[in-house]
Amino acid sequence: MSVWLIVPLLITLVVLIGYGLLRYIKAAQVIVGELEVGTVFTRREGDFIRFLKPKSGSHWIRPLAEKAGDKIPLGNQTTSGTCEELRTKEGIPLSINYNVSFSVDPFKTPEGIHNRMARALPKFAPNMVGSRVKHVLRHLVEQKCIEELYQEDAVKKLEKEVRDEVSRRSEAIGVAPISATNMKLGPIRMPPQVEKALKSDYERKLQTATSIDALERLHAVISKFKETDMERLSELERLRVIENSGSLVYLMDSLVKKVRETAVANGNGEHR
Repeated sequence: MSVWLIVPLLITLVVLIGYGLLRYIKAAQVIVGELEVGTVFTRREGDFIRFLKPKSGSHWIRPLAEKAGDKIPLGNQTTSGTCEELRTKEGIPLSINYNVSFSVDPFKTPEGIHNRMARALPKFAPNMVGSRVKHVLRHLVEQKCIEELYQEDAVKKLEKEVRDEVSRRSEAIGVAPISATNMKLGPIRMPPQVEKALKSDYERKLQTATSIDALERLHAVISKFKETDMERLSELERLRVIENSGSLVYLMDSLVKKVRETAVANGNGEHR
């Protein structure tokens, strides 16, 4: 065989080997960022094998037997929506908006469910947390009266209850505890006629509380008066009523009576 024919074949073979080697290395190399977790599955059956930890560098797999799956983000994710058709203890329908930020770590999940988490967490983590928020909201609202949800700081208290329960239920899927700044509920929407009735009742209670407070302060002041002070106040009030009624006769009678009592008190009255 001619040397001029052998040389091109050898060059072609070397190029093909080099290209195949490069493809193999590229398939065997998996880059995982610092805020993500890699997943590895069997190439033939598609069974889960292991997680790849976040690192600055490369992970290596066996490309003929293994393949890299979707990555799981470790940074903050968000789920939001509206929980419709909630029912209070009285059966009053409500709807509540929610917005939750969270983060997941698949290494904190039980080993027995790693295979399921490797498939679910890359794409469905927001749905998984959101479904728990809705379920917890429905459960908690059903235990409350409508007045409890209309009181001052009602939303803040509900947020804490929901946050604690969602964090507890989501721990098994690797969700970190949700902080106060990462959950927002509200507004709470209810039928207009119900909200109007609650507003009127609240204003009525507020007015009553204000009146009671004013009476208590007045009682505290009056309790410091002497008996003579009370008699003078009583007489002034009687004069005010008489003056407002426009009765001159009763007014003169009151003045005469007052002059006589003053004279007796000073020792100037007549003695018979």
